[in-house]
Amino acid sequence: MDWKALCEEAERNYVKEAPLASGRLLSFLLNRDSLRTRLLGFMTRAYWSRKKLLKQGKVIYAYAFREWGFGERSLEHPVWILHSPSMKAMEHPEILKNAAELLMKKEEWPPMGKKEADALAHAFEPLARPMFLPLPEGFGEVPLFLSVLDWIPQHLQEFRLGLNLIIQNPSVSKESILLMERYFPQEWRDAYFGQGIAL
Repeated sequence: MDWKALCEEAERNYVKEAPLASGRLLSFLLNRDSLRTRLLGFMTRAYWSRKKLLKQGKVIYAYAFREWGFGERSLEHPVWILHSPSMKAMEHPEILKNAAELLMKKEEWPPMGKKEADALAHAFEPLARPMFLPLPEGFGEVPLFLSVLDWIPQHLQEFRLGLNLIIQNPSVSKESILLMERYFPQEWRDAYFGQGIAL
């Protein structure tokens, strides 16, 4: 696959519609189309900056490597992701996969200070919500960040761990959003819902 071209196609699909959305579509994209979802988020900073993020966000790759779903996959739940703003990571997303595999093996973590190690260990607690937590350089050849995002079933019904497309713009919000299925390029859709994305 031409990873960079696929990501760029996904972004083109997204910017054609999402930044201009209004009414029901906007409520759907913002995850504010029910009383439950409005009540869950209205007291958070991310909730109020989400509209601006949808309008100004960029589509990039992230590697989802852990989820905490309370045994119920029909409800929103947190997903741990690794991501990078680097063009190299867009062209070679296996960089994200390799770093995620290393991150899951604590005994093999590269040397780091106590403060970094404590922050990283805390980021894996079930209720932790790291956003753009930088990883020490030893995890990869590009700048890498750890974040938690919410999987929203109505946006992407058959979410899978592994390589995913996300919406981000850290200058607007530290929140990351999984790209909605409606904007998937056909090649990505076929692979994602077929055998999965192979890296």
